[in-house]
Amino acid sequence: TIQGDIAVIPPSPLGSFLFQGGQSDCEAVACTYNSATMASEIDFTNCYIASTGVTDQTGVSSPGGNMVPVVKGESCSGSSSGTECFIALDPTLEQGSCSSDSGAPVYCALSTGETVLYGLLKFSQLCDTNDPTFNVVPIN
Repeated sequence: TIQGDIAVIPPSPLGSFLFQGGQSDCEAVACTYNSATMASEIDFTNCYIASTGVTDQTGVSSPGGNMVPVVKGESCSGSSSGTECFIALDPTLEQGSCSSDSGAPVYCALSTGETVLYGLLKFSQLCDTNDPTFNVVPIN
């Protein structure tokens, strides 16, 4: 990809167990967020990033998927137009965006109990575990 682009990753085993229940007509694992109909229902304090990317600068992935709880924030380092900032809930865990995380899905809960796909993690070239912020490209 070109720096600043996002890359969409294919569905991973993460998607098979993340979302159970909720009150919805949606038959998919997670519906896509729709700002026109869900803006008043989304809980930006109950979000997370699901990724199978590498976990450190050596390029060695941890076994299985990584889920990082995040909340919507005000501004991220390196943010650009069309992106929104999310911040790791526990910055002491040294969780930041690493290579191969580009395109990772960002999920948030709705007041109905349903979990929706809110956006995708923006392209990241390096691991920066000292910066617990994530630039996210909203789906809608």
